[in-house]
Amino acid sequence: MTTRKSAIRQNRDHTQLGRTAAKIFAANDRMNQLLIEHLDPAAWRAKPPGNVRTIAAIFTHMLLKLKKALHLKAEDPEKSRSKTKRF
Repeated sequence: MTTRKSAIRQNRDHTQLGRTAAKIFAANDRMNQLLIEHLDPAAWRAKPPGNVRTIAAIFTHMLLKLKKALHLKAEDPEKSRSKTKRF
């Protein structure tokens, strides 16, 4: 059974976790932007060794996943929760 005090502590912990996650996301986004800005244009479509995607293909894939997740969230928050866990 959860007491009121422990519920408040859990809520505070979740809030702090959310703030920390937002800071990490912002830092990661900025690093990605710096990499993209300084990436040699030829590297976008360069075929890497092995059976792997180009940088452009990976970027497009992730952008489409994000777009789909945002669209699902706008449609139905309950539905988006289960879909966004995959990536």
